[in-house]
Order: sequence, then structure tokens, then C-alpha cells
Amino acid sequence: MAYEPEKDKAINEEMIDVDGARIRAGVYSYNGGEKKIGFTRIVRKKDGMESFAALGRLKKGEAERVREALDRLIPLLS
Repeated sequence: MAYEPEKDKAINEEMIDVDGARIRAGVYSYNGGEKKIGFTRIVRKKDGMESFAALGRLKKGEAERVREALDRLIPLLS
């Protein structure tokens, strides 16, 4: 089954800005299924366009802000 973006619903999203880096955190439901938390790192390329990357490794400040976001997002999963 191919991914269909129109079936992916954002329940809640927030942007985390740390030292020029941006991380999108949110609660999502695909096709009415179980709610899940997702994270995406947003990077600005040399040409000014934004690109998306896996969250991967975090600096201390990023990890602290992600932890704060989790505290806000976990209650939305129920």
C-alpha cells in the first residue's frame, strides 16, 4: 500500500527552534489509525530551500526541547 498524504492527519504540531536548527514535533493519525508522535528535522539548504531529514542525533539543547515537547504531546495520544 502506497502512502497517501491526504490520509495523514496532524492532531497537533509544534516547531522547536534551537540554535538555528528546527525540529517539527507532532501527534499524527494515518487513515484514522492509532495516534503516534513524529519528529522531523528541517534543514535549510544553501539555495535557501527547506529540506527534511531524519531526526537522528541530538545536541543537548535539542534533546531538552524534544523532551519538553514529549511532555506536551504524550497526553494527546489517549
